[in-house]
Amino acid sequence: MNRGRGIFHGAEEEITELQERDGKGLQRYYCPFLHKGYLLHKFGKRMAFWKNMVFKASVGRFFRLLSLGVVFQWMWVEYLQAQPERIADKLHGYSLYEQESIAYAERKYDSAVDPAPEGKVIEGIEILSLDVFEKRDPFPSIFNSLHVLTRSHIIEREVLLVKGGFYEQQWADETARNLLQLRPLAFALCVPLKGSTPHQVRLVVITKDLWSLRLDGNFSGTFASSFEQTFLQFKEINIAGVHQMAAVLFELRNDTYFLGERYIIPRVLDTRINVGVSLGVFINRETHSQEGFSGKFSVQQPLYSTFAKWAGGISGLWGSKIVRHYVGGRLARYQGRSANEEISDRSNMPYEYGHSFFLIEPMLTRSFGSWLKHDWTLGGQFKRDLYHVNDFPDLDPSLVAEFIRSRVPPTETRVYPYIQYRTYTTQFLRGLDFELFALQENFRLGHDFYVRVYPILCAFGSSRNVMGMLAGLQYTLPLGTGFTRFSINSLTEMQTDASVSDASIQLNGRVNSPRTWAGRFVFDSVLLNRYKNFLNQRDTIGAYNRLRGYPSNWLMGSDFVAANLEFRSWPIQAFSCQFGGVLFYDMAGAFDTFSKTRLYRSFGFGLRALLPQISRLVFRIDMGFPLNQNSPFNTDPSLNIDSQSHILSPRVEPFSISFGLGQAFPLNSIQEDWY
Repeated sequence: MNRGRGIFHGAEEEITELQERDGKGLQRYYCPFLHKGYLLHKFGKRMAFWKNMVFKASVGRFFRLLSLGVVFQWMWVEYLQAQPERIADKLHGYSLYEQESIAYAERKYDSAVDPAPEGKVIEGIEILSLDVFEKRDPFPSIFNSLHVLTRSHIIEREVLLVKGGFYEQQWADETARNLLQLRPLAFALCVPLKGSTPHQVRLVVITKDLWSLRLDGNFSGTFASSFEQTFLQFKEINIAGVHQMAAVLFELRNDTYFLGERYIIPRVLDTRINVGVSLGVFINRETHSQEGFSGKFSVQQPLYSTFAKWAGGISGLWGSKIVRHYVGGRLARYQGRSANEEISDRSNMPYEYGHSFFLIEPMLTRSFGSWLKHDWTLGGQFKRDLYHVNDFPDLDPSLVAEFIRSRVPPTETRVYPYIQYRTYTTQFLRGLDFELFALQENFRLGHDFYVRVYPILCAFGSSRNVMGMLAGLQYTLPLGTGFTRFSINSLTEMQTDASVSDASIQLNGRVNSPRTWAGRFVFDSVLLNRYKNFLNQRDTIGAYNRLRGYPSNWLMGSDFVAANLEFRSWPIQAFSCQFGGVLFYDMAGAFDTFSKTRLYRSFGFGLRALLPQISRLVFRIDMGFPLNQNSPFNTDPSLNIDSQSHILSPRVEPFSISFGLGQAFPLNSIQEDWY
């Protein structure tokens, strides 16, 4: 088969350069980073010397931290490259479901998996597209006639290896990772089979489509409050087998429902450019009148492979809506600072305000390196946020003023350029049964660090002069058949008078234990401290969000801390469906200051299920039992007043059942927009 071109077609010089560099040894390639680390360390010490400058001191600390990361990363890459890797070892990491697919490929092509394919000549590349519903699936195969399989050339253009070239496991792994990012695919495997001679292999790319014409979406809620958020899409995710998607959107919330449309083109013609657009309106459920709208678009070319040098694009977001805070399915009411007074219609107000927004962001990235990546990004942002509160003539004006001052974000315009540096490794851990069931998962190992600096100036049209810096550091280490990950994110925004307006720090930790005979333990923790909060940002915790057993969004605060421990059993396969169980212990709290920290605890059990023909995400249902009593400020048997957030909320029941898609708490990772 000659149609699989890959990114290396016509790039033989670049491949030769890489092979020559690897042949001389990685030490010669990476030793300059030791010198760079030393220079960064000295520069960081000089920056940290200016103790009277908060912003400079923080820059100094991050440069010193980066220097340690660079030195350690050189040692880490040397260690990884010294480890021999054989395809036979990887086969033990496949699930039963994937092993059945590999066995089918061996029978179809009358061959067997090559246990040592590295460096052999690829005599051919075969695309094996499995039916959505096979004999092993609990659905009749007649439904396959209603589905168009992905066309072979759509898969071929993602393959990073070429016929006649040398087999390299790293490019086979990256091909599989890229394929898994395509929406219509349930799974993708790149398997080297023995060729016609001992020095040749045949690469077989095994893929399976998800059912493309579907009613899809996400949902969350509790049995006490029913569906609190239901997002549905009636969509075709694989139009004519070329992976274009058209969808009609419907989102049901406690107060509104959203109607809209979306169209996505993952690759325009033969380029790597993807285009997406979405439009919709918000309809009030009581009045059935429009109360908002939303739209967004994006035109982007991503860093699609390790050797991709350029990425860029432009994206935009605009709209208007009413923000309402619901607790346990009921609209929360703001009580104010006098939480002990008798509850009346005049002493509290509904927790709602209006928000109009506009955002447009162009960016361009230049990427360097292969094993150790260095990405420099130059971009800009125009952002406008308008907030308002409706008139409440029957309420105490001081209560409304307090609500606006303490709960509503300020209206602001931000226009600024930014420059960002990011460095990370291209080493991944492959494993099973972390977030999914019976499907391969990939997790980036080593460091992932970024720092972004941006000046917000009135001269550009901004509301105020601010100098800002975002930074984050993440490190992931293998732990047998598990892994551990730690990350830190920091935000500092300083005004021209040297006062800090917004500043926060977030710490995350995750431990996925090695495999045991029954399952694995998962421990996840997070701590967020917004020690300066001019923008009045807050987070909520409860039910399906970190604290199962309590009402949804039960706690609110600018700061929060949470720790979750789960024991996840191995899945049991029934036909091709996967089922597993969970035992959990949750502990979390949200507050406006750490001096008023109060932690709430719960325990319980749950069920997980996966249908790989329908979705890669597991269905989740959990029963939680709270261990804390209600707040002592009860004046209404049906209400509970949180003394820290001053929110009237429902009382805690003896147990609560929550449900949704995906695991109860996601794997933490650094994000440029985490704040």
